[in-house]
Amino acid sequence: MFTRVVSRSIVLLLLFCLLLPVFSEGSKESGPIELKIATAINEKTELADAMKEFKRLVEEKSKGEIEVFTYFGAVLGEEKSVLEQLGTNDVQMNVGGSGTISWHAPEYYITGIPFVFEDSDQFENLTNDLIDDYIRDIVLDRTGVRILGISNRAPRNLVTVNRKIVTPDDVKGLQMRLPTYDSWIKSWEALGATPHPIPAAEQFSALQMGVVEATENPMSTLYNMQLTDPCKYLILTNHLFEARVWSISDKFYQSLSDAHKKVIDESAAIAMKYLTDRNKETDSEYLEKIKEQGLEVVVPDRDAFRAKVIPVIDEIRKDWAPGLYEEYVKPLI
Repeated sequence: MFTRVVSRSIVLLLLFCLLLPVFSEGSKESGPIELKIATAINEKTELADAMKEFKRLVEEKSKGEIEVFTYFGAVLGEEKSVLEQLGTNDVQMNVGGSGTISWHAPEYYITGIPFVFEDSDQFENLTNDLIDDYIRDIVLDRTGVRILGISNRAPRNLVTVNRKIVTPDDVKGLQMRLPTYDSWIKSWEALGATPHPIPAAEQFSALQMGVVEATENPMSTLYNMQLTDPCKYLILTNHLFEARVWSISDKFYQSLSDAHKKVIDESAAIAMKYLTDRNKETDSEYLEKIKEQGLEVVVPDRDAFRAKVIPVIDEIRKDWAPGLYEEYVKPLI
């Protein structure tokens, strides 16, 4: 009898020893949730500051349960590549440009027409309406990427080497660098310019060597990339407003608890507004810096430019989703 009891006790002890690692493993803390957020923009920018603010807020609000890792300067890939990584949850978040929309919901990219918007608030309201009504669901369905919202970028302006531009007539024959967005190219062609699809990194040398005589960008880019150095005139066209789009892997987002989703949503909303506000502030600061360089600042006749560009919409809108022009653009023009 005693032997049987001892044997049974030994068996139970052995079983306990075998199962102990399993119980211990299950009781261990799994550690914080890791969130990688990436951008192609370098670290010495307002956008980078906004991402760092997002990191601070998330880690503080989650009490360290979510740890955020920031990546700048395309170290995880260019924007298109990072968006693909969001779809597979290899990267969890991205802060990019309009490519999120123009690549994955091109029939809803109706904001890339120069001179249509009066100001950044008008642009922001329309873009947010489009995202809420259509774009978020479409991009999510096609890519597995969820758009959290946008920040406003500063408006784009024109710099010229030696041509003063006040009216559309002054644009005739202008050799101008432009990105390869169809609506941008067609609009400037309608104004009389000859666009050249020169890579962003080659703009300075193109201006310096006379390949082109003009380029356009937000003032911070014009200044920081030294594009103002070969130029004599800054033309305050404010011709195009754009968004910084904040996106998250939906696979990652859905894996979070409701409390953690709330942390992400609230932190992103604060960081997005922070970036919009900083872009507005620094735009004025860069204007002063450009003036100090000696460029002549010109205020053009925007109404005249707008009148020349609006007919282009009739051609461009053929590729838009049905009803977008009537609902969103027609009221503006």
